[in-house]
Amino acid sequence: MSENIKDFLTQISDIPEYSELLHRRGFQVNMRLYKINKKYRKMIKDIIKYLHIAIKTNYGWFSASGMSGHNVGIPLNIICFYKDRWNTGDDGIITMINPKIIEQSKETKVCGSGCGSIADGKTYYNKRPLWILVKYFDIKGIEHTDSFNHTSDIICHELDHNNGIMVTDNPV
Repeated sequence: MSENIKDFLTQISDIPEYSELLHRRGFQVNMRLYKINKKYRKMIKDIIKYLHIAIKTNYGWFSASGMSGHNVGIPLNIICFYKDRWNTGDDGIITMINPKIIEQSKETKVCGSGCGSIADGKTYYNKRPLWILVKYFDIKGIEHTDSFNHTSDIICHELDHNNGIMVTDNPV
């Protein structure tokens, strides 16, 4: 199955409409509907499963630390990332539904990252806050507010996707 995702992501990056999608803001997941409607919840969980498989796939041009719905052509505000970039086991993936940064450090760091949506193997450099405070829902529909330090750059990268911003839009 991961080979299918690898092929899909390689092919989708050549579609003009995909590039347009990447520059559009994502849609919020309707959490009220998520909690009461089994079909809607299953659809969202299937997308999340797909993101989990995609994040674990090594694509040759990059190895993902995070993924957003936009990466797989689904403009929903869902991101998944490894909570510890050096421990990439199955239980190490955090899923955020409708994440929003509610506070961030004034201090920044310059971070280099690749992007699976670009598929050129290049490293792009962007300024990111040292830490962020994020409000989000987990896969069970429970709301959380958590701070992140060493993964703040990954989360910001994926949130940029949700907001239609690419790593090439604001280089350092």
